[in-house]
Amino acid sequence: RRVRDTHTHTQMTSCAKRARAPKTALIVVDVQNDFLPPSGSLAVVDGDAIIAPTLALINDKKRFSMTVATKDWHPAGHVSFVESHPGHALHDVVDEQHLWPTHCVQDTDGAKLAPQLDDVEFDAVIHKGTSIDVDSYSGFLDNDQTTATELEKVLRDAGITAVVVCGLALDVCVRATALDAKRLGFDTTVNVAASRAAVPSARESVLAELRKQSIVIEGDDETAAVAVESSETI
Repeated sequence: RRVRDTHTHTQMTSCAKRARAPKTALIVVDVQNDFLPPSGSLAVVDGDAIIAPTLALINDKKRFSMTVATKDWHPAGHVSFVESHPGHALHDVVDEQHLWPTHCVQDTDGAKLAPQLDDVEFDAVIHKGTSIDVDSYSGFLDNDQTTATELEKVLRDAGITAVVVCGLALDVCVRATALDAKRLGFDTTVNVAASRAAVPSARESVLAELRKQSIVIEGDDETAAVAVESSETI
C-alpha cells in the first residue's frame, strides 16, 4: 500500500511541475514586404537575412506553445507618413511622431508578410498602427500607451508566461514589443539572429537597454565572439 501511495505522490508531483512549466510564445514582429530589401519602401538593411533563422524558430515546436505574427497595418494618409505632413522631410519629428516613408498600407502587397512565411500557420496575426492618427511600434500598445491591441489577451488566454521576440526592426518595433512584454510581466527574450536594426549603429545601445530591463538576449553572435576572444587572452 505504501508503494502505491508513493507512486501516486510522485505522479502528482510530476504533474504539478508540468503545470508550473512556462509556456512560451514566439512573437514575429513585422516581417513584411515593405521592410525587406531590395524593394521595400522602408527596407531594413540586411533584413532578408532574418528569414532563415525566423523559420527555424517557428519550426521549434518543442520550445514554443504558440507562434504569433504582428503586422503594421496602416490606413492611407497615416500620421507616420512624411507625405501626410507637407513642408516636412523624411525623418523629421512632428509632435513626437517620427516621419517615415509610406509603408504597410492596409491591403497592399507591401503590408503582406514575407512570401517565405506564406505557408506558416500562425496562431494569431496582430494588426497594429490601424488608427490614422496614432502610430504603434509595440505589438501590445499604440504609441499613446493607452490603446491596446489584442496581443496581450491572446497570450493570456493561451496561458503564455514567456515570450521570444524577433523581427524588424530591432531598434524600433522589436524593442518596443519586448519592453512592453517585460512590463506586462512576461519573461522576455529577444533573438537577435532573427532581427535587424533600421539604424545598424543603434544595435548595441538597444541591446544594452534591453539587458538593463532584464530582457534576455539570445543569438548574439557578436557578443559570443567577444566572449571567446576574451577567454582566449586570459
